[in-house]
Amino acid sequence: MSTTAISNINSTVLNFLEKNNLSNNELTKLWMDNNIQNELKVSLTTKKNVATSKRQPSAYLLFCADNRQKVKEFLLKEQKDIKSFEITQKLGLMWKSIKEDPSKQEELKKYQDLANANKFSVEDKPKRGKSSYLYFCNDFREIVKKDLIKEFNTEPKATLITKELGKRWNKLKEEGKISKYEDMANLDKQRYYDEKSKKISDQEVLVSKKETKEETKEVTKEVSKETTKKTKKDNKLTGYQNFCEQRRASLKKENPSKKPIEITKMLAVEWKNLNSTEQMKY
Repeated sequence: MSTTAISNINSTVLNFLEKNNLSNNELTKLWMDNNIQNELKVSLTTKKNVATSKRQPSAYLLFCADNRQKVKEFLLKEQKDIKSFEITQKLGLMWKSIKEDPSKQEELKKYQDLANANKFSVEDKPKRGKSSYLYFCNDFREIVKKDLIKEFNTEPKATLITKELGKRWNKLKEEGKISKYEDMANLDKQRYYDEKSKKISDQEVLVSKKETKEETKEVTKEVSKETTKKTKKDNKLTGYQNFCEQRRASLKKENPSKKPIEITKMLAVEWKNLNSTEQMKY
């Protein structure tokens, strides 16, 4: 959430208070308190992330990402000037051919599997950790409400409860008595990161399974040119898998922007460039 957007919200709230004769120094100070402003920022940023979360690419989009440059180069051989829509049109025809041609169903399934492996919906994401101030409010909201009812002999407005909560929180801060709520917030923050890591780990396992299938297909093509016996082919496949297992992590680190399928292709090229002695190490 940008600073400008938050400033606009603050202006709207303060104008509302003024128009309804609710504006006073204490209430304005409370609304502009750092704790309230931080909660506003976190709340709006979270909602924005949910609303604008990146849509996962479909099988067709993954296919286009793999083949766009090839199509562009192919068209440039036939004509000097090409338009973007011509590339898209050609990709669409190629995709249609893959979907309709029985002999190309394996390639179709490859992109469908990758699309399924990439699914990670917003609803599955762990809930962000609460701040120490929110934990304090959860503990004291009802207490503050009852105290205000006793004091004014009437149901207090939400703004009055929030104002009193802010006062009591600031007092506790000054007295250094908020460690309990800081500990609760830290635990919840750790819970959030643990759940987030697990989600990412589970997703990587799915992607890894799909990559392994692609690696198997790739290596079969490569070693079939050099071996004729099934046992030798199997041995080379095992060696390739060991090579991939040892090399994949460092290759991903060296190429963080590369997609899984691109990493797989790079692994296949590196394996092919190894001589027989080097391959035997795996």
